[in-house]
Formats: sequence, C-alpha cells, structure tokens
Amino acid sequence: MIRTLVIEDRNRDFQSMKDSLEEHGFELTHARNSEEAERYIKEQGVPNFCIMDIHLRTSEKDGIDTAKELLAQHNFPLVFLTNHYDEQEYSKRVQQLGVPLQCFLPKNLLDNSAVFTDRIMNILSDFDYWETMPVPRILALQSRKIGVSKRGGCDFYSRDDILYFEGNGDKTLIHFTDNRTTQSMSGNIGFIAFQVRKVFQNFIMIGSSYCINLEKISHLEGTTLFFESERNATHFISIPKDKVSDLKSELHILRPKKRR
Repeated sequence: MIRTLVIEDRNRDFQSMKDSLEEHGFELTHARNSEEAERYIKEQGVPNFCIMDIHLRTSEKDGIDTAKELLAQHNFPLVFLTNHYDEQEYSKRVQQLGVPLQCFLPKNLLDNSAVFTDRIMNILSDFDYWETMPVPRILALQSRKIGVSKRGGCDFYSRDDILYFEGNGDKTLIHFTDNRTTQSMSGNIGFIAFQVRKVFQNFIMIGSSYCINLEKISHLEGTTLFFESERNATHFISIPKDKVSDLKSELHILRPKKRR
C-alpha cells in the first residue's frame, strides 16, 4: 500500500479522495492541520506520499507553510490542492520547496473520481520518487521493453517475454513465457498495472490480482485463462466470473474475427 497523508480540513473532500484512491493501492490517513500531520509522522513514520490542501481553515499556517516545515525535516512527494489557484502568487513561495507547479491541482477535480485519480497517477509516474515510495517506477525505455527502476539501477524485460503480473501482498510477481523462476518486485499490483497500461495498451488489469498481456492469451475456458508459453509449459489462472465479458470484449478488439 502507498501510505498517503492527506492534510485537509474538510471531511467531505477527504472522503472523496479516499473513495477515488484506495482501490488503486493508496492507504489514506486524514490530518486536519499541521499539528495533526506532525503527530502522525511522529507516531507512524514518514508517509510515502502527501496531498496538501493549501487553504487550511483549522490552522494558523496555510498548506504551503505547513509543507515547508514538513519537507525541511522529511522527504516525500507532495501534491497541493486548491480552490483558488494563482500561479503568480504561489510560484515564488514553492520554488524553495522543490515542488513543480504541475503538482498544484484544482479541487474541482474531486468531482470526477477517474480524472482526479489519473492526474495523481500521472504526477507520481512523471517524477522519480521510487527512493521514497515502496513501488517501482515502470517505464517504456524501448519500443517493446519494460524497464523497472530500482535503487542502483534498472531491470529490463521484453514485453514479449511477459505473460502476466500477479499481485501477492506487498509484492508483485512477473510470470514469463519460458517458465523460468518468477521475478519478484516490490510494489502494489494496482499501481503497477496502471503504469504498464499507460505504456502498453495490450496489458489489462483483471480483478484485483492480475495484469495480463492480452497478446499472450491462448484461450479462455469458462473462468480459466490459458497462456501461450514456451517449452510446453502450462500457464493458467482463474479470473472472476464478472470479468469474463470484459476480457472477451478486449480480446475481440485486439483480435477481430477475419471476414470469410
């Protein structure tokens, strides 16, 4: 899970963020002011990510001053939310924080859960925060390769060698076509699936445990999915019944029936 500290004085806005992000692997904790935020960090440790409301009615400090104090002592990626965005007013104040202006989001994004989630994911994937977050950053480094960054370097995998990613608690397993030992990587399957999908459209999330390569599917029997693999190895997984029709639709788009 991506431990996320939300510093927001409105309960309704916090609940909107929670509803949008928790299904994507975020674990949200609510702090209403700088004092509660500092108490959380002291008791629970530094968060992996922070969402900060600029206008905090319950605190003498606004969000930028609060962020300045927190970031002076700790290191974590941060996004600001505001109803009144004024680039000229805020740009000078945030230069010292090292927070890019694209990390300022208008609060009306909360009215559209999908758009808000997409913007948060894009911000996290655009900046190299993998040193402070427990999730690897997945990049398209070549036309048919996936690179997974890690401390001290990067591992490269050919897209054609990957059958599917499998969520396993706080780890994600990569299953390959040659049936070799599955590669384990740290990170939440939902976040990883989102990034892989952004890079390669032929990958899709199925249920809450799998991100599969549609091009490697051999056939579907009931709720059992079989994959093409080398050395006569058998790869199959069971998928939720309610996802069968979605999967068939995706496969139809990818492999339209040929006209006779």
